Amino acid sequence: MYFLFIYYFFLLKAMMDNLEEEGRRVGRRREDESSFMKMSL
Repeated sequence: MYFLFIYYFFLLKAMMDNLEEEGRRVGRRREDESSFMKMSL
């Protein structure tokens, strides 16, 4: 039971790190898109 809890904790931590990295990538892409839109306007 305790082992399962540790396993889930690490799984959750990995998922959060992955989401954070993905969010950073998407945020950067969104910034590029907005600056491109401003340039085209």
